[in-house]
Amino acid sequence: LPFADFSDFDLRTYFGGNALPTYFSRGCINKCVYCTENKFFPGFRNRSGQRVFDEIVYQLSRYPETRYFRMHDSVSNGNVKELERLCDLLIKNRINIKFNLENAIIREEMGSGLYSKLKEAGCDIIGYGLESPAKPLLRSLGKSICLGADFDKVIKEGAQAKITMGINMMFGLPGETASDYNGQIDF
Repeated sequence: LPFADFSDFDLRTYFGGNALPTYFSRGCINKCVYCTENKFFPGFRNRSGQRVFDEIVYQLSRYPETRYFRMHDSVSNGNVKELERLCDLLIKNRINIKFNLENAIIREEMGSGLYSKLKEAGCDIIGYGLESPAKPLLRSLGKSICLGADFDKVIKEGAQAKITMGINMMFGLPGETASDYNGQIDF
């Protein structure tokens, strides 16, 4: 597909006028029972780190005032290898931008080494959809990718890398117990 064309838009009139949207993926690697993502985007597909990098370079050539790229995707870190490839390309080519991972999954690969690389490449915000720290509840809901992760460690190491972390939580999930609720409040 061709890269997005914003030539018909006066980007200065939009909030964050020096920001452009892009994406890494469509679909999700989880199969959460409460989510419609897999209905809208059956299966998971992602662009390569090279393709996302090429789009960023292309958009910067057309809109050199751009300083921020917002990842509007289903799962920003669904393919960690390609995310790391994007970081490597941004660092190697000294592309001075900021970007976010708007919809990420807490997973064990998200650790201090990757966070350092993300920060150096320009990532300043990660939005995690954790929903609940109760792993048995997450398993029953189909949110399986995060089950191997130490949630506290993943969040702590991201904060230590000076990346702003947002964590989405849900209360009243099917099967949630009073203990799950209290554990979530403590978390």
